Amino acid sequence: MMTGGNHPGGADVIAPILLPSGPVFLAEPGRESPGFAAGLWFPRGSRHEAPHERGFSHFLEHMFFKGTARRDAFELSRVVERTGGYINAFTERDCVCIHCTVPAQDWRLALDVLADMAFGSTLPADEFERERDVILSEILQTEEDPEECSHDAFLERFWPGHPAALKIAGTADDMANADRNALLHFYKEHFGPDSAVLSISGGPAPEEMAVFFDEAVAAAQKSTGRAGNLSGAPRADASGVRTARSDTAPVPRIFSGYTKASAAQTYFYEAVQIDSPFGKRDFHILAALNGIVGENASSRLFQRLRERQGLCYSVYSAFSLSNSECLWLAQAAVADRRMPECVTAMDEELDRVGSGDLSDSECEDAARRLSGGFSLALEDPDFRMRRLAKEYLADGEVLSAEAEKARYASVSKDDILAMAGRLLGDRPRSRYAYGKIGKRTAAGLGLEVC
Repeated sequence: MMTGGNHPGGADVIAPILLPSGPVFLAEPGRESPGFAAGLWFPRGSRHEAPHERGFSHFLEHMFFKGTARRDAFELSRVVERTGGYINAFTERDCVCIHCTVPAQDWRLALDVLADMAFGSTLPADEFERERDVILSEILQTEEDPEECSHDAFLERFWPGHPAALKIAGTADDMANADRNALLHFYKEHFGPDSAVLSISGGPAPEEMAVFFDEAVAAAQKSTGRAGNLSGAPRADASGVRTARSDTAPVPRIFSGYTKASAAQTYFYEAVQIDSPFGKRDFHILAALNGIVGENASSRLFQRLRERQGLCYSVYSAFSLSNSECLWLAQAAVADRRMPECVTAMDEELDRVGSGDLSDSECEDAARRLSGGFSLALEDPDFRMRRLAKEYLADGEVLSAEAEKARYASVSKDDILAMAGRLLGDRPRSRYAYGKIGKRTAAGLGLEVC
């Protein structure tokens, strides 16, 4: 029996369906589109790995494409790509996702392939060995990207000793030590149907798709002899709400440091962390504030550091919000000779925002920009699919598109001022520089080798 979620709010929320085979199913009712997007999400990422499992979530993401009891690696790609669609996957610190976008009439194929890959994978031994080398190449390629390296180096120092600071793909040593049997155990233990969330945009009535996917999950498990739901994963209660994983927030290290590296410029970071609790409204307000500070071409940091002072080509701010913490950071890539000016300008702008120096027009523009951008993004079925899952995995509730757009539009100046004080008020910021920075420059900025 399939059960729908029992949420207050009526048409303002999208109720999940709990399938008999285990997954939670999310779909937007009455959404007609020429495209169909589906994503199968597992709320387990690199921050949840034990020391002997480093890189396993990412390794498993790769192995999902390497063959099932019904299809080999080539066939998994061919059957989707011949429709004109695509299938892909990604691993983050908090989750793993396999996703597929196809023409709307091919929705059955997309759901069947996702179920087959997720629950019918065989992790062939020969493919395991080949993919180990592919992932090693990916790791080495990342190590040649100074911006990627700078971000990894910053996290290692900002969250020392916490799994959230470790590289998502693991290290070359992790890959050298990876064992197929251990990965197979990891797969069976943590990636069963009872840990999965399926989100969909497009297609026919949700009930029809739910029945089809439930049958596809059962068939995939039967093909490999995997029976029943597995332990060790977030479960759903009787109303269909999957329990969100409760993560331990990393303790941020407040520091001012630098690391010399072979890069043409220096990547400079300023960062703060605020801890939970967070609500959906906090996300909307943070998004508005971040747009004012450094996300857009009209933002404070872009206008001052790049447009008015010509200090750098790349400058931005961003935030990542989990159920345990929010990391916010600003970054600029700058030449050593311009570092003092860059740091001074960034500090002044962030201090101004933290003190509440925000105009009515900035705040009004931020809310309008988010509401308008959200409307445009809704034309993309992949965006809609991702929105459903990310909202659900955050707190078990998904707003309708109309309700979420209204939330963005309702963000007020008072909301933004309060968040600016919470984020950038009298709160110390960590400062870190990575790359081509001279000792004299570092000493002048109070940065110590780390």
